[in-house]
Amino acid sequence: MKALRKEGLGFFWRAGASPFQRAGVSDILGVVNGYFVAIEVKTPEAWAKASLGRTDSQILFAEQVKKEGGFATTVCSVSEAQKFVGRVFAKTLLDKPAPDR
Repeated sequence: MKALRKEGLGFFWRAGASPFQRAGVSDILGVVNGYFVAIEVKTPEAWAKASLGRTDSQILFAEQVKKEGGFATTVCSVSEAQKFVGRVFAKTLLDKPAPDR
C-alpha cells in the first residue's frame, strides 16, 4: 500500500473485512485518473493455483468492476501492483475526466 501511494499515480485504500461488507471485495481499492481500481493480493502459493487463489465472489467482484468501466487484477507482489497501476495510469491518461466530474 505504501509503495502505491508513494508512486503518486492515484488514491488507494485498504478494504477492511467485516461481516457488514460485501463478500469478494478486493484487498486494495483506489482511483487512478478518475477510474476505479481493484487489486486482489495473493500469496505466491495461492497465485500458483488455476484460480490464482481467488474465491468465486472475488472473481465476480473483479468482473463487475471491469464491466462498469473500472480496472481489476490479482497480484502476488508489490512490483506487480505497481506495474498494474502504471499501466492503468498510462491507458487512462488521455481519458482523464473533466475537473467538474
